[in-house]
Amino acid sequence: MPRPEYWIIENYDYRPCKPGRREFNTAVALHTHSYHSEESLGSLEWIMEKPILNKFNEFFKRSFRSKAKEEMNYADLYYCPPISPLEVYELERGSAEELGFEKFLLAITDHNKIAAGQELLDARPDLEPITAISEELSFFYEDEEFHLGVIGIPADKADEHHKTMMERGRNGDSEGLFEFLESLKPSPLLILNHPFYKLDTMPDHEERLLRLIRDHGDSIHAFEFNGLRPRKENEDTLDLARRFRKPVIGGGDRHSPLPSLVLSVSREAETIGDFIEEVKEGGGSAICKSDFFLPNGWKIFVRILHYVQYYRRITFYKRVPITDYPIDDRIIPDYFADAAGFILAILRWFKLVR
Repeated sequence: MPRPEYWIIENYDYRPCKPGRREFNTAVALHTHSYHSEESLGSLEWIMEKPILNKFNEFFKRSFRSKAKEEMNYADLYYCPPISPLEVYELERGSAEELGFEKFLLAITDHNKIAAGQELLDARPDLEPITAISEELSFFYEDEEFHLGVIGIPADKADEHHKTMMERGRNGDSEGLFEFLESLKPSPLLILNHPFYKLDTMPDHEERLLRLIRDHGDSIHAFEFNGLRPRKENEDTLDLARRFRKPVIGGGDRHSPLPSLVLSVSREAETIGDFIEEVKEGGGSAICKSDFFLPNGWKIFVRILHYVQYYRRITFYKRVPITDYPIDDRIIPDYFADAAGFILAILRWFKLVR
């Protein structure tokens, strides 16, 4: 029996779609990242203190070309996904075409950055009907960080709007933040991304999440079914959406040069504006590719391989590219990078990564 190409997420459940059958005309990549996103490597601080790994701490710091190895702070390290906004567009559009969709819409949602949408529209003004300036905004509610997909920030004052959103989000002024977002004309689509992503690390996360929804649920238009989060977590999101009668949209959340495993879909939307209004009115569906059901550890492993392959040119220390730190010759991690690229090439050949 042939494997379904994707599963449809609709009415708070998912069902297989037979190959060749098309129920939707438009695919929408709503949660994507480009090289404008900054991904912290601060977690290495406690990872490298673990037994055995702590013996390699100095060696690992050398791999980032730090002269003063003893003073290096992993919290000052971050990396940017190795993919440009235009490459995100081409990658996601190609994936949608392979699945047979007639139309494609896109929002690049870098972490607290709107530059990707601006850059893409500067390079390709003809894409204005199908993309919009957007971001994944970090905001604090009761001292806990949440992520809000903000899709369709008015372009004429986008930088000014972004500054206001950042100030209110960082200061924990959630009420002021949502009031401001609702005041924009046209107002953006607001999506609560991966609602349960801190459940394992913060025992009281679910209680705080429920209070957030009770306080600001009227402003949040949809919840996200996330392509990189575990299946159980996404099923909890479906239950949450059913409880509060919220639409569920799909987001890929890729931080590597691979297309989204989960997309939003529409039967009628022709433009990104059409889709925004459709979800605001309670519509919206999603699809997940068959690879979504692979073990989450495998998806994380593939993401790590992409990072290791490109680590030299995408990692920054104290906001300086690590390539700016002098070093005499190749070091062992460079060979790991070569090996990661070779492994990824083999995986692509056997269609284990796509």
